[in-house]
Amino acid sequence: MKKIMEQPRHCAAFAAAALSLALSIAVFPSTAHAQDGDDATPAAGEDIEIPLNNFKTPLTLKDEGTFFLNGERFKAKYPAVVEPIVPGRVIRNQMYVHYQVPMNAKKLPVVMIHGGGLTGSVWEHTPDGREGWSSYFVRKGYTVYNVDIPGRGRSGFNPEILNEAKVKGDIDLFPGIARGTLNASWVNWRFGPEFGKKFPGIKFPTKNLDDLGEMIVPSAEVTVGGALIEATNGVVKLLDKIGPAILLVHSQSGPTADAIVGERPKLVKAVVNIEGSQNVVPTDDMIKGYKNVPDLELFGDNVQGNPASTGQPRFDARTIVANRINAAGGKAQVVELPSVGLRGNTHMVMHDTNSLKVADYILGWLEENTAE
Repeated sequence: MKKIMEQPRHCAAFAAAALSLALSIAVFPSTAHAQDGDDATPAAGEDIEIPLNNFKTPLTLKDEGTFFLNGERFKAKYPAVVEPIVPGRVIRNQMYVHYQVPMNAKKLPVVMIHGGGLTGSVWEHTPDGREGWSSYFVRKGYTVYNVDIPGRGRSGFNPEILNEAKVKGDIDLFPGIARGTLNASWVNWRFGPEFGKKFPGIKFPTKNLDDLGEMIVPSAEVTVGGALIEATNGVVKLLDKIGPAILLVHSQSGPTADAIVGERPKLVKAVVNIEGSQNVVPTDDMIKGYKNVPDLELFGDNVQGNPASTGQPRFDARTIVANRINAAGGKAQVVELPSVGLRGNTHMVMHDTNSLKVADYILGWLEENTAE
């Protein structure tokens, strides 16, 4: 199958003099609220005020832009379901990338990879309208590449199998496309032991639960070969394009980091793995790739003894990975945020009200473990 030439679409470089770009990310409140009658979420029809300017100070950039890569040519037999159906060439498996370059950028950029059922928007702002990690890391001097993995968000999905099932009337062809519910997320993301009941002291802004729900999208990567395979392929191509970088991954993308390190150990200079899933056990070759790649396995609060998917089982699994990395000559650390004085963090640590303090901890770790 012939690969297409990658066609980045860059914004023109900003003026030679430092251009102060005051970016405002408008995050509008949800008009559809939880109907379950719980006390921890808004009543139906209640609007939660969200600031329209989450940047307290202007953000100065040298460059900003978007591009796609990892696309491949594909002859679609079922590009539509309305007769006459005319087969034709399309592009599939593409990955969307948004980049921001600060003035006087550090040598190593950060590639941010979101978790399951989400998109790169999770790094851009919080559900209650505060500044997200992507722009905060830029403020701290890092160029940031923020991706939507293939099949998710602005990367799009491949409707071929859906259209084929419709045309043939064969429901067995139709793949199951999951979408996370707020009920399940409440428990799995450790807001509390059951929907509507909070763990004491958690930092997630639960009054903006429905605004988080608007960030949760269908996991349509089942139409493009799966999250692990195509996300790995996409980020590997991104590293081939931009050179050495730091990987900052969350949840479902935990195994993606392992796979990328196995594929490009010389291009990954550090990994920050936030509560990474361990549904795929890394191979010995992946583990060996970490020999010169420092790894931080970061976990929030209410993990120990918690049977939720992001609780004790995940902590134990990533601890085993860290131990394997260290046994193979690498340097991996497992850190629970309460042990460094940061309490109340949920699985959605980048959205918690102390999210920038957690970001500062990560930034400090990067300063200590990466050479500029």
